[in-house]
Amino acid sequence: MAARRLPLIVGVGENNLLVPIRRARSGLQCKCFCPCCGARLSAKRGKVNAHHFAHYRVQECTGAVESSLHRFAKAVLHHYGAIALPPIFVHDVKQPLHPFRTYQYRRTRKEVPLKGFIADAVLYGFEKIVVELKVSHKVDDYKQRVFIP
Repeated sequence: MAARRLPLIVGVGENNLLVPIRRARSGLQCKCFCPCCGARLSAKRGKVNAHHFAHYRVQECTGAVESSLHRFAKAVLHHYGAIALPPIFVHDVKQPLHPFRTYQYRRTRKEVPLKGFIADAVLYGFEKIVVELKVSHKVDDYKQRVFIP
């Protein structure tokens, strides 16, 4: 059985801000673009299928949903000034190295060049936290070696 594709429910508006399908005008009136390939999108807001965006007169690109989720997550991080951090455990040790905590930050930067790669986001508060977002593939071995002792 083939894997079911997620619908594209977020486009990029004329002002380069994210537009959720529920707020988009129907068809090409939405004036939205694909967050991955930049192609024009048409807002499909019919009565039968779930509302979604579709590429207009070009083939659907494979990275649209992942790109929109990445952009949305970075927008959420930028909008809120706190994030919940899970406990950090070291192999074979029952006590966490760091317990669950809420981390407050003052500002964010997106797509930050660091140590030979581009970090999805960096949160700046009492300390600097590098954020890598996982949608379809895990953080590669190089990034893990650089940031996880």
